[in-house]
Amino acid sequence: MFGSAALSLIFSKVSIKPGKPVWFGRSGRTLVMGLPGNPTSALVTARLLLAPLLAGLSGREPMEALRWRSATLKTALRDCGARETFHRARWSGNDVEVFAFQDSSAQKVLADADLLVRQNANSPDIHAGDEIRALDF
Repeated sequence: MFGSAALSLIFSKVSIKPGKPVWFGRSGRTLVMGLPGNPTSALVTARLLLAPLLAGLSGREPMEALRWRSATLKTALRDCGARETFHRARWSGNDVEVFAFQDSSAQKVLADADLLVRQNANSPDIHAGDEIRALDF
């Protein structure tokens, strides 16, 4: 129960890393999003899911909140597993440098991050010099 109306889930999990657990639902006419308790997971999911929701609720096009851009990767990324992965990164000149330590407990990395770098689920290695998709954090 959420307030006086039952909570109806729209989704109860997403296949992204970091980002567990996150959920989205409706209680009566009210939209409700539950973010993870871990600060890194909470900020990443807020940037990816909550920002477009708030844009849409305020009358803007939701995808305006997700302006991905192409950039050149300075540091290689190893293959990733079955979840789409969002790496914390920073600008290094005109290139993007992904932080080596990506554990969601790494709060210094989170504070130093300028960008999220998107790596598709089941992606093979991405090499330095390859083009990637980045989102301002």
